[in-house]
Amino acid sequence: MNVKEMLQDAIRYEEPFMSHYIYCLLQDGKVKLEDDVSRIFQVEINDEEFRQVYENDILGINKAKIFSLKLNKNQFAFVFAKTKQDAMMFFRSRFNRNPINCYEYDLDFGLLRGKEYVTFRSLRKEHDKFPALAFIYERNHAYGI
Repeated sequence: MNVKEMLQDAIRYEEPFMSHYIYCLLQDGKVKLEDDVSRIFQVEINDEEFRQVYENDILGINKAKIFSLKLNKNQFAFVFAKTKQDAMMFFRSRFNRNPINCYEYDLDFGLLRGKEYVTFRSLRKEHDKFPALAFIYERNHAYGI
């Protein structure tokens, strides 16, 4: 595997640490896209530059996750947020109460929307600000999906 393939995978699978790490090495000319991936771990990185690039997320790799927050016995709000705490704060502001529980789901979890099969990862692309309400699920019914 070469550096280009590793970078593509890191971006595809939303791995911000590795994506920004490779980006910094490329910017500094310490690796080339055609180099073997092992080269990434053989060169020294500028820690301060990497920290700034990573913290500012200059590649725009979104790490919003999906959380299920229980409204009551039969209703669940699915919220895209960066952290569980953000999801719970969004829930409180939207529904004026605390959720009964809050669980993170895998973004690649699939579900049916009408007749089409979608994943939370694909649904997340429909939002540009986070936290965001994906939909409300009621046992045997789904609203907004």
